[in-house]
Amino acid sequence: DARVLTRLARTVSRLRRRGASPRRKPTYRLMGSKRIVEAPSFDSQQVVVQAHIWRNPSFRRLQPGNGAAVARARARYLTREGAGLASERPEAFAMGERVQDLAAQFAKEVGEQRHAFRLMVSPERSADLDLKVFAHELMRRVERDLGRELNWMGVAHYDTEQPHLHIEIAGIDRKGGSLTIHPDYLFKGLRYRAQELATLELGHRIEHDVERALERAVNAPRLTLLDRHLTALPQRAPDKNIDRVAVRELANTQRAVRAHVMERVLEARLEQLVALGFAQTQDRSHWTLSPTLTEQLKELGTRGDVVKSIQRNRPDLFRGQNLELWDRNQPTGRSIEGRVKGRHLGDEMTDRELISIETTAGRTVLVPINGRSEQLGRVREGDIVRVAPGRSGDANIYLRSRLALEQQGEAWGRTWLDEQLLQREHAANSRSAQRQTHFQRQLEETLERRVAWLKEHTLVRQNERVPTSLLHTLYEQELSRFARPMTLQV
Repeated sequence: DARVLTRLARTVSRLRRRGASPRRKPTYRLMGSKRIVEAPSFDSQQVVVQAHIWRNPSFRRLQPGNGAAVARARARYLTREGAGLASERPEAFAMGERVQDLAAQFAKEVGEQRHAFRLMVSPERSADLDLKVFAHELMRRVERDLGRELNWMGVAHYDTEQPHLHIEIAGIDRKGGSLTIHPDYLFKGLRYRAQELATLELGHRIEHDVERALERAVNAPRLTLLDRHLTALPQRAPDKNIDRVAVRELANTQRAVRAHVMERVLEARLEQLVALGFAQTQDRSHWTLSPTLTEQLKELGTRGDVVKSIQRNRPDLFRGQNLELWDRNQPTGRSIEGRVKGRHLGDEMTDRELISIETTAGRTVLVPINGRSEQLGRVREGDIVRVAPGRSGDANIYLRSRLALEQQGEAWGRTWLDEQLLQREHAANSRSAQRQTHFQRQLEETLERRVAWLKEHTLVRQNERVPTSLLHTLYEQELSRFARPMTLQV
């Protein structure tokens, strides 16, 4: 039987590890925890835990927002249709008896509190776990660690490749006291507890499982366990560099996998970091990591997650399109112009919104919304906008035209389309031989209609190029059209 062989292999692996290393796993008393927290071993079940402290915008002194509305929108998102098992609507659950419309009730309570805690818990083998039972047991352990009776709600999502849990913890506990969780426990202790519980339920990973997970981590565009080990190595070296000797020593300390396998994947990961531009090497035997490697890899992983999430939630809108996230550091992303395609939720944890823009260059770019932009509140689907980096590095969104592209073809006065017409007429090789997007084709067709309309109204002469004075002529025409009725009234 396959299950018997699997259990036997796990037992042999566990006994071999015990014989090889009699030392106990390190334990910590993390800040904020009343109990000792044991650090997971290398062969423990892997669990990704993301945490975010949500601060109610209603309590902000400057530019207060509607926290109750944000909390209600959050509850609707967590319990949306299709996110549950078998594409059904997921049901919220909590400790104690079952409550009807729990999500709405919890949102009402949180909307009146200063803050709340949002968790996303994703075990590597979540398909082998009952996520609801897992959440209940995890929160029991968290309550014992914190010494508090928590007011929390959980929802299990199955609409991604990796089923996961969303757990919301209110900022006031069940006894009415204000709840604070130390960052040391929030961002580290919770993961330790989740890994401890997953390992208890599923057993330690066997050597083959560990090796397979390490192979996947080599090319992963995000922060991995390999990176956490590598970033600790330069701190021990006098010159802050990593050499093969240091890598070999690190590989020999990991008892869950063979040393030569660990050494190979660590060196492969270092080469991948070099390819990503996050590390440098001289002779492929000495490496220098970027000082901000951890932050860079976290940002890279977040960017990939945002794009995948939006493509998954709106397949009808982005079918066959390559989405990219706006990046002020890229030459093509410093300033873009195009039509707003829609608004999207880009981050499940922070409720950060993005807008998708079909650019005149044929790209579809996701731009994070900057609440400080003066034009932000007026941007809507179909608007023509320009995006440029602000002083703080965030994206500033400027409204260029509220008039729909189709209507600009025969509109009186100066339009955004006329600016595009001049750029096309007076730029060398402006027409690209590459395959055009739907927006580019629509733009070209509207430009041709615009030229025909301008010639019909003698604003452009037949068989001549569009004059550079066109914008000024249209502006003067628009002024005269508005001034004529005013003159008649006088």
